[in-house]
Amino acid sequence: MIRDSLRRRVSTLERDRQERDEIAAAAAEQGLALAGRYVEKAQRALDDGRPVPRETLTISSAVALATIYHGGPVRTPEAVEAAAWQTLKAIADLEVPDLATGEDLRQYLDRLIEQFDLAAIVEP
Repeated sequence: MIRDSLRRRVSTLERDRQERDEIAAAAAEQGLALAGRYVEKAQRALDDGRPVPRETLTISSAVALATIYHGGPVRTPEAVEAAAWQTLKAIADLEVPDLATGEDLRQYLDRLIEQFDLAAIVEP
């Protein structure tokens, strides 16, 4: 009886672990897909040769723009995926302060533009 109870608990724990792994994998896939879209959008903006409107930048898109601007163009699906992974890693390394207001976000984006040396390609 105790042995059966332990087996059921172990089985339940294993199912829970598998579910968590599946959820984590799906989340990583979704994050990579989103970062890939940011990378492709950043590449299009650089290809257009016009400054990126500051009001369209988000933290993620600024990091993606920096990845492409400093890392070189991405022209293949493999390059987009590699740049997306690099963007996700860079985002994970950011120390984002509490952004309680839109003004806080704007000031933080200004600091990112300076930190990533993006002033030449972002509208003032």
